[in-house]
Formats: sequence, structure tokens, C-alpha cells
Amino acid sequence: MIERRIATVTFWTTLAVMTAADRYLGPDIAGDPRYFTVTTLILVLIVFWWFLTDARLRNVKPSTGLKIAVVALSAIAIPYYRIRHTGWKNGAAFVALVLLGIATVGFIAYTVGENLPGAYVWD
Repeated sequence: MIERRIATVTFWTTLAVMTAADRYLGPDIAGDPRYFTVTTLILVLIVFWWFLTDARLRNVKPSTGLKIAVVALSAIAIPYYRIRHTGWKNGAAFVALVLLGIATVGFIAYTVGENLPGAYVWD
């Protein structure tokens, strides 16, 4: 249970920092394909860590295909996994909560990154 909470907090914190950094750094750095690749890999690894922890707590043995899908298509595979293993109502509530969280964290982090001293000035 603790490990899943740590993975969850790590995901939201990393998402917030990366969103603020994207806005702070501007397109010269944040638009670089290497930056995009590294930040995407970090988030995918955190999501995969959360997924494995959650599956273990629910006594679910995920198939190799589902594991690959979580890495390659997290936005589809995680809702599928949650709806399948927690039921339609709980799975849909989880998806709605995550979407609301992404919008909220994204907005706040975007605003913070934009207003930090020394931030890139957008035209």
C-alpha cells in the first residue's frame, strides 16, 4: 500500500515539475527531441511502477501484452486495466479523477512555471 502511494505521489510531483519546467524553459529547450524523450521515459517508468504495484496489491497477474500496452499506450491500457479489474463504476471514477488531476496539476504548474523569475518570455 505504501509503495503504491509513493508511486502515485512521485507521478503527480514529477508531472507538476515537468510541466512547470516546460513553461519555464521555453521551446528552445523543452522543444528539443532529447528533452521530450527523457521526460516521456521518466513518466512512463513511473506509470509502469505504479501499475505493477497496483496489480500486486490487487492480486492480479498482468499478461505480457498488458505490460507492453502500459508502456506503449498508457492512456488506453491503464483505464482498460482499472475498469477490467475494479469494475466499470470504480474504473470510470478512477479515469475521471486522473483526468481532473492532470488538468488541475497542469494548470497550476503551467502558471507557476510561467511566473518564476527568469522564465522564458513567450510572445
